Amino acid sequence: MKIKITGTGSYIPERVISDKYFELHQFLNEDGTPIKQSNEVIIKKFKAITGIEERRYSESHYNTSDLAFLASQKAIEYHFRTQFWRRKIRNHTIGYDPEFSQSCKTQIRH
Repeated sequence: MKIKITGTGSYIPERVISDKYFELHQFLNEDGTPIKQSNEVIIKKFKAITGIEERRYSESHYNTSDLAFLASQKAIEYHFRTQFWRRKIRNHTIGYDPEFSQSCKTQIRH
């Protein structure tokens, strides 16, 4: 079987959550007890380990396949401007979706 990747797309959610959001969060140990360090210390450790200062969250009504669909639209817009390619693109992704496999749901929408 021959496989050819002809384009890629991405979707970055607009909702930005900075580390400040977690200042009021309650961090727990595996046994459910509160971690004794301050949230400021915990957040600084997370940043030192991951390098992440802010996170992007999608809206709660989106499934993985919805995000894959939005990414495939960008790929179509950027790389494939004709209706011919709109029918040809196939989006395969890995993730959990309670309704369908992502590739099936993405293809159904086209």
